[in-house]
Amino acid sequence: MKILMTADPEVPVPPILYGGIERVINQLGQGYRAWGHETILLANGDSQSPHFNEIFGWHGRSSINRRDTLRNAKQLRGIVQSHNPDLIHSFSRIAYLTGLIGGNTPIIQTYQREISDVTTSWAKRLFGKRLHLSACGAHMTRHLARPAEWTIVPNCCNTDELTPVRQAERTHLVFLGRIEPIKGILEAIEFAQKTERPLIIAGNIESEWQAFFDEKVSPLIDGSSITYIGPVNDTQKRALLSKAIAFLMLIQWEEPFGIVMAEALSCGVPIVALNRGSVPEVVRHGKNGIRGNTVDELVEEFKLTNAITPEMCRQDAIERFSIAAVSRRYLEILS
Repeated sequence: MKILMTADPEVPVPPILYGGIERVINQLGQGYRAWGHETILLANGDSQSPHFNEIFGWHGRSSINRRDTLRNAKQLRGIVQSHNPDLIHSFSRIAYLTGLIGGNTPIIQTYQREISDVTTSWAKRLFGKRLHLSACGAHMTRHLARPAEWTIVPNCCNTDELTPVRQAERTHLVFLGRIEPIKGILEAIEFAQKTERPLIIAGNIESEWQAFFDEKVSPLIDGSSITYIGPVNDTQKRALLSKAIAFLMLIQWEEPFGIVMAEALSCGVPIVALNRGSVPEVVRHGKNGIRGNTVDELVEEFKLTNAITPEMCRQDAIERFSIAAVSRRYLEILS
């Protein structure tokens, strides 16, 4: 089967720095090819993924510019006409699909951000049964008029590369993510202090949150019980997670899907998380981590993580979040 995948035009596939959606697209390209399919990518012109047979750069470089949207819809139609894919898997703006009205190629439109009921209902009327709607978290569809029409497929991570470091002594808690209030950095520090476990903080600080870091976070960092090491690459991430007692996911918003949860599990690390966003769908209380409604609840339940082994966490990651498992679930949408 020939599969055409699309990403929004702003960030290359794979991303150079931050870009969770683009990382998932790159991995799905790898998964589809491993299943024996031919892959084509339409994305940012700087994309250099090795997992696609052909890569095309969007003519329009902005996903919010109306003129670029029209250009990209026209370009998508042209590539579909010239390459005749058997499946279009779109992670890009649903407005680009307007160029495909009147065709018959099956389309999977995947959402990794807030979903508009008006827009998706309109698209479903236009394309009928050839359009399959999917989201990375069930919680994203609860406000929609017809949530039963949606297929929920979680995001994937590279479980072949994110493996536990052998004989790594687990010595600390880990916070890994952007340093801003909604990511729960202050709650992570509070949890570490209350459980009397050292915490290592890794992640980038965007300019708009530098003052927050300087005023609220930095005064709590002492270099021993609370340490900040800055952004980390995949190699550093693996080493950091492999030595973790637990990964802290104390988010303060309805995050669509925290890929780092899957990455932590892949490295054999249990998750400690608040019940927000996709957490209830990922964290199986007492099986691969613990979850609760407050930091104090989690402090009380923290002892349950002692019975959760690295093998339990990693097996869960492979079964639910590996590239093979997730790419297969997308292909099953058409069956």
